[in-house]
Amino acid sequence: MKREEKNLQSRRRILSAALHEFGTHPYETASLNTICQEGGVSKGIIYHYFKDKDELYLLCVQECFDALAAYIKEQPLPQGDSMSALKQWLFGALPFFEGHPLYANLYAGAVLVPPRHLAAAVGLIQREYEALSRRDLTALPIKAQLRPGLDVDAAFSALCAGRDMICARLLRERLDGSPLHSFEHQSGMLADLLLRGVLKNAK
Repeated sequence: MKREEKNLQSRRRILSAALHEFGTHPYETASLNTICQEGGVSKGIIYHYFKDKDELYLLCVQECFDALAAYIKEQPLPQGDSMSALKQWLFGALPFFEGHPLYANLYAGAVLVPPRHLAAAVGLIQREYEALSRRDLTALPIKAQLRPGLDVDAAFSALCAGRDMICARLLRERLDGSPLHSFEHQSGMLADLLLRGVLKNAK
């Protein structure tokens, strides 16, 4: 086996172990020792390929948001009236996370409580996903439905903050393995309150 291929396999094995560790534990309690055990490597080998725990964490977050962005690109625009379309937009990523539980935990931690010293880096990683979210939101016919004095930028900021809070809480509370759609139903009241704050004449 060529050295380059061996190095690539070693990196992939470490990243796979890191994804499992950061996808099942918060950043603060995730352990490099566990990543070593899962990856079948020594800590020295990890430091040979990666700078530190922070780099491994950010690479895992990057993988999560890259996969999420690729998923969003493939989805059709929400349909129906403004309220219905916005609810579809709010919960559009949940089917993706239902099939990728490790990404679900990474996402929840990244948007709710990113490590303070890595918050800026995590924010940069989310940019493509946020741009896609804005693209899809602004493609919906909601501008005329916004409350007086509320422009699209302000609505987008409020809706993104609400979406992240609601979805991340759903993913964090999904401890018993229940289907995400059951939590989506439970969160309907929060979604309604959020959308009524953005849309005029929302019912």
